[in-house]
Amino acid sequence: LRNLGKHFAKDIPNAVLVGAKGAGKTFTFLQVCQSRNWATYLQRVDEVAHDAGVAQARIIFPVLWSGNVVDAAQATVSGAKDEGIRRLGLGTETLALSMIERKIEANLVSDVLHWDDFWADLIAATLGCPGRSLQEINQQLSTQDKSVVMVFDGVEDVFKKPSDAKQAKAIESLLKLVNRLSELPNQSLGALVFVRMDYVQTAIKQNLGQFMSRFSAFALTWSPESFLRLAYWLCAKAGIVGATVEGAQTFSVGELIERLMALWGQKLGRPDSKEGHSARWVYAALCDLTGRFQARDLVRFFRFAAEEEAKNPSGFWTDRILSPEAMRKAVPLCSLEKVQEATLEIEPLKSWSERMSTEQITERTIPFSAAAVSLQAEELAALRELGVIYEDLDPALGEKRLFLPEIYRAGLRFDLSVGRPKIQALLKKNLGKMPF
Repeated sequence: LRNLGKHFAKDIPNAVLVGAKGAGKTFTFLQVCQSRNWATYLQRVDEVAHDAGVAQARIIFPVLWSGNVVDAAQATVSGAKDEGIRRLGLGTETLALSMIERKIEANLVSDVLHWDDFWADLIAATLGCPGRSLQEINQQLSTQDKSVVMVFDGVEDVFKKPSDAKQAKAIESLLKLVNRLSELPNQSLGALVFVRMDYVQTAIKQNLGQFMSRFSAFALTWSPESFLRLAYWLCAKAGIVGATVEGAQTFSVGELIERLMALWGQKLGRPDSKEGHSARWVYAALCDLTGRFQARDLVRFFRFAAEEEAKNPSGFWTDRILSPEAMRKAVPLCSLEKVQEATLEIEPLKSWSERMSTEQITERTIPFSAAAVSLQAEELAALRELGVIYEDLDPALGEKRLFLPEIYRAGLRFDLSVGRPKIQALLKKNLGKMPF
């Protein structure tokens, strides 16, 4: 949120914001809509506009949003749209969400309009602008000394099968809308497009890495530091370990690690044992092999660990709330729910998982070879890039050189060839070092 403000304190906002399911896309979309104009948004993220008058004139206008947005959230979207129409004064007729969805469905069937033209046409109709090309709309806004920051969310609601060729074209065109807008002279039209990671991977066939790096500052991802802050904030909300909401924002990483010891101990054993440090262990257990994690997985981990602790209270670990046993039992339970959700979001994971079930592949042991579990080359490449699979290139391993992080292992019904999972070792090997 802050990076968006810093980067676009001077220029008109124009970016794609990528995040996994549950990363906070719709939440961020609503925060932007609630601001009504760009100057207000900049104030809310403690950023100073280079030209307050110009920022004030940048009207935030929702064009597409999720049908799941209801009640107060729906009022936020409707309020932003109504005010945008009033301030623009280009027309009183605007399109309801249901009408937008029908237009998209019709073009998917008929293919009458090239998707670049379709989005331009839709934007014009939504803004109440008589022009039909981006150039015409931009010129009209520029002439009136007005500018619009369009916001798009709920892409996955209208395009339910991104792997379908027609839908992929429509999504690609929407994602590249920001490129077409940036080419406009005297740009008065910007866009913020919120989209799920797997949709970007499916739609952008060439230069995906370049596309992602261009917008990496605005990616909705949770860092190792935010993992600790969220853990401590949840403690504050639960009224345990003396945690405070203010502390979750102000304490250093070292202070957070120290204070969280009252929750899960210093190590998953006695302080003088060879067990892993608790904060690192939990982080490594919940993140993928690129070090990314989702906030919901930490919330879920606390839920399962607390349930396990309540079932079998440990009188031995008097220095902490959650015992090592409860935390270890919580991880496979988190993995089962994680994989249920991830197979809905990540197309290559879904196709691989379904194929293993169809072909009744029951021999699933880590490390494994792609051939043994019917994993196709393009799926392996995509899952490796996503951090779902790690490939160890040590020649001594032979063909069995593929590994899964713990957050995916149990959910995909894979066993370990030997002993207990070396949770931190795999992450450290992939990243080069542990984050804290």
